Amino acid sequence: MEQSSHGSTAISPAVPSELPEDLRGFNWGAFFLNWIWGIRHKVTWAWWALIPVVNIFIAFKLGFQGNELAWKNCEWEDEIHFDLVEREWTMWGIGIAIISYLLVQLAVLLLVASSHMHYDLWRNLTPGL
Repeated sequence: MEQSSHGSTAISPAVPSELPEDLRGFNWGAFFLNWIWGIRHKVTWAWWALIPVVNIFIAFKLGFQGNELAWKNCEWEDEIHFDLVEREWTMWGIGIAIISYLLVQLAVLLLVASSHMHYDLWRNLTPGL
């Protein structure tokens, strides 16, 4: 039971200490936003995701264990609150991954187009070579 600021007591819902079975699964938010997700969910070893090559292993470990880590390390009102917060992390993670992929594709396209333009310019300026 918790005491509110008004002096009355309110009964807080019982949140199980173990992650409920229906909330288990792959955590895409932890996978895509690994070290940022780790800061919010108090997973200190998520910082290892900033090291190249190691980040691949950390991303998968967080993806598979993310829901359990989040459940244990943070305070949740109930299962619905947990599910809503982690779904939001998932949406942001997938959205940022898609935008990043599209930006990389655009950069490659611009690089190839720029290279082709420079080649044509060089060929036209030096016709005898």
